[in-house]
Amino acid sequence: MTTAYDVVRGALRLIGVVTPIEPPSAEEAADGLSAMNQMLASWAASRYTSASVPQTSFALTSGVASYTIGAGGAINATRPTTIYQAHIAQGGIDYPLRVVALGEYEAIPDKSTTGAIPEIMAIRPGYPLSTLHLYPAPGSGCTLVMDKVAPPSDLALYDTMPYPPEFIRAIRYNLAIELAPEYGVSVAAEIAKTASDALEVVRRVNLQIPAAVLDPLLMRRRGYSDINAIRSGST
Repeated sequence: MTTAYDVVRGALRLIGVVTPIEPPSAEEAADGLSAMNQMLASWAASRYTSASVPQTSFALTSGVASYTIGAGGAINATRPTTIYQAHIAQGGIDYPLRVVALGEYEAIPDKSTTGAIPEIMAIRPGYPLSTLHLYPAPGSGCTLVMDKVAPPSDLALYDTMPYPPEFIRAIRYNLAIELAPEYGVSVAAEIAKTASDALEVVRRVNLQIPAAVLDPLLMRRRGYSDINAIRSGST
C-alpha cells in the first residue's frame, strides 16, 4: 500500500532533492507532508478534483429552516465547501432538493412558509461553521440527505493514502511542482506535462454529465419526430 511518505519521497525524487536511494530528511518529509495536505485540501474544494463525495443525513426539526454545519454545529459533520446534490426523505419517498446560490435564496421575499417539504437549499459559507438555509421550512418527519464536497482529514506521514490509483500519480507529480520553488528547482517540462495529464485524468473520472432531457412536444414536427433537426438547430 502507498503511504503519504512514499508520495512525498517520490515527489522530492522527481525534482532531484533526493536520489532514488536516499531518504528525505525529517524536515524535508515534514515540509512535503504539509504541502501535500494543503494541496489535497485545495483539490477537495472542487467536485472535479475531490476524491470522494461523502453523504450526510440529518433529521430536520419541524419549522426550523436554518442549520449550522461543521464540527460542533447543528449538523456535526465536516464543513463542506459545496453541496453537490441533496434531497429530502419523508415517509419512504425521496424529494429532490434544488441547491441554489445564496443570492437566489436571499431574493425570496417571504421566507415564513413552513410545514412543507423543502424545495430549495442554499449554503452560507462561514468558518468554522457554515449555515444551510432551506425553503420552505420543513414539516415533520423530514430528513435532509446531502452529497457534499468536503476537505479530507490531514494525513500523517505513514498513513496509507486513502485515494484510488489514478489519484496517486496525480498527487505525486503535482506535489513535485508545489515543492520545487521551496528548493529553488526548475521543474522539467516532462514532469509538468505528466502532472497536468494526470490531473486531467482525475477530472475526467469525476466528471458526470447528465443525459439531456428534451420536451416531447419539441420532438414533433409535421407529425413525426425530428430529433436531427433539433440537434442541428434547423427547427
